[in-house]
Amino acid sequence: MLSAGRALLGGTVDQLQEIGFACSFIDDEPTLMWSKLVFLAPFALSTTAANKTVGEILSDLQWRSLGEACVRESCTVAVAEGAKVDAEKVLSGIMSFPANMRSSMQKDVAQHKTPELDAIAGPILRGARRHGIDVPATRKLVTGVEQRAGLLS
Repeated sequence: MLSAGRALLGGTVDQLQEIGFACSFIDDEPTLMWSKLVFLAPFALSTTAANKTVGEILSDLQWRSLGEACVRESCTVAVAEGAKVDAEKVLSGIMSFPANMRSSMQKDVAQHKTPELDAIAGPILRGARRHGIDVPATRKLVTGVEQRAGLLS
């Protein structure tokens, strides 16, 4: 089934592809929304909880394992929510991030701003609850972010 947005934006996507942009149209709303979240949440939560760059996370076995588990948990919840996501592709994408990359959540916490935890981790935690999925790595990273941000009493 084609979404209503394709009729409106499909031509623009075609034009962007013709001039060399890598883009595609995703008709499936759950896949569209979760595709971003399964990358963003593990990256933001891991880098912020650890206060490390992507490269530092990937070179530290404990943090890398926790981040990878968060990706897998996020993808499991996404699939339960009706999205078509692939944890291996997500992990491969994260591996290609520049080593010195930091998340905006991490930068917010460093600037003593309140992190957007509900927007980033909330859908995973709520979806996990709805579907009876255990997400211990995600919860551990959320707690780490809360600690770094001074949100726990």
